[in-house]
Amino acid sequence: MKMTAGQPSIVPGGPLLEAVALSKSFGPVEVLKDVSLAVNPGEVHAIIGENGAGKSTLMKLLAGHLQPTRGELRIDGKTVTLTGPVDAERRGTVLVHQEILLAPDLTVAQNVYLGGELPKGMVVDDRAMNEGARRAIRNLGADVDPDVVVRRLSIAQRQLVQIATFRRKIGALGRVVKGAQQRKTRRERPAGVLQSLMVRAGGFTG
Repeated sequence: MKMTAGQPSIVPGGPLLEAVALSKSFGPVEVLKDVSLAVNPGEVHAIIGENGAGKSTLMKLLAGHLQPTRGELRIDGKTVTLTGPVDAERRGTVLVHQEILLAPDLTVAQNVYLGGELPKGMVVDDRAMNEGARRAIRNLGADVDPDVVVRRLSIAQRQLVQIATFRRKIGALGRVVKGAQQRKTRRERPAGVLQSLMVRAGGFTG
């Protein structure tokens, strides 16, 4: 199945992330055809389609996990060729996978700062990381102890912790798990979380 879209909108200052006529083929099968998208500061975009429509493929293209067959990707108005997800993160774009990719035997704070630990001399500054993780999670409207081991959390809490690891300008968010959607309070549900993130300078697609 092919996924297509029209031309991206233009706003003053320009979009943070822009896809221009992106296409992707796997062998003879074209799964994306001329998809254009613009993510402006503070926006949330929902990518909707049937299974096999190419939603995940588009997310992977935006976050450097795949290379487009043709088309152009721009970040902050500059045309870029992403060499991989690490390159994309360096440029400010990250994919938050729908699967929960946390280290279950590490604490919440250790997961939030995994790969970017805060140093204190020759050791890791656990206190600063705990404080930073607590702030990140509270910004999502949740209250999770940053010192607790992840395997002790509920599925919904793990989903929120995974979103809290997002510290970039632009995020591509996979489908949320059912347990997270069933949270009782509006701010703890995915829609509420995204609204909290919208007030920052970044944009989201998902």
